[in-house]
Amino acid sequence: MITAGELLRRFRAAMSENDADYFTDQNAYDWMNEAQAVIYTDAPFSLRATWELDSTNVPPGTSIFLLPEDCAIPTAIAVRRSSGSIYRLNYIEPDRMDRLTTGGTSGAGEPRAVTYRIVDDGPAFEVFPRFSASASIYIEGQKAPTDLAAEDDVSDLPRELTTAVVLYAVARAKYKDEESQQYTQAMQAFGDEMRKLGERRMQYHADQHNTVRDRRPISTRFGGWWRGA
Repeated sequence: MITAGELLRRFRAAMSENDADYFTDQNAYDWMNEAQAVIYTDAPFSLRATWELDSTNVPPGTSIFLLPEDCAIPTAIAVRRSSGSIYRLNYIEPDRMDRLTTGGTSGAGEPRAVTYRIVDDGPAFEVFPRFSASASIYIEGQKAPTDLAAEDDVSDLPRELTTAVVLYAVARAKYKDEESQQYTQAMQAFGDEMRKLGERRMQYHADQHNTVRDRRPISTRFGGWWRGA
C-alpha cells in the first residue's frame, strides 16, 4: 500500500510544480480520490471485506436493509442462525423477487433468497422471506477506496497502481489549467497504464492457474474433489 503523502509528492514531481499555491494539497487529494474511484470501477483492485449487521439491527419482520456506505460491490449475504451455524442466501434477480413478494407481503421465516436494489436512502438488499426472528447478517463484498485527506492516510489500492493514480491526477490538473492537449495526453497515458495493468493481471492469473493445474498431488488433501486438467 502507499500513503497519500507519497502520492502527493509523486504528483507534484510529475507536474514539476511544488508550490501549493498553484494546485493546493486539497486539489491533489480530490483528484487522487477521483482516480481511486475510477480505477476501482474499471478494475476492482480493492480488498474484499466483510461487514456485520448485528442482530439488534435486524428485528423480526424486516426484509430490506441498507448496504454499508463503503461496500461498493456486494458479492454474498450470509445469515447466522440462532444455533450459531451460518448459511448463505441465494441471489435472485429483482424481477423474480417482485414476483415472490406480489401483494406487498413476503411471509416470514428463515430467508433463503436475496436481491440488490436502490431505495430512497441508497443501495440496499432485500431478503425473502422476511425474518421471523432477530438475526446477524454478514455482507461480503468489495470495499470502496478510502478517501485520502492527509499525508498519513493509506490508499486501499496496491502500490502497482501508483502510476495510474498520479497520471489521472495530472490529467485533472491539466484540465483545470485549460491545457487541453496536455490533458488529452495524460488521459491517454492513464488509459495505457490501466491496459498494461490489466494484461499483467491476466497473465498473473494464467500463470497461477497453470501452476495449480500441474500440482495434482494436492487433490489428495481435499478428499479427491480436485482433479486438475
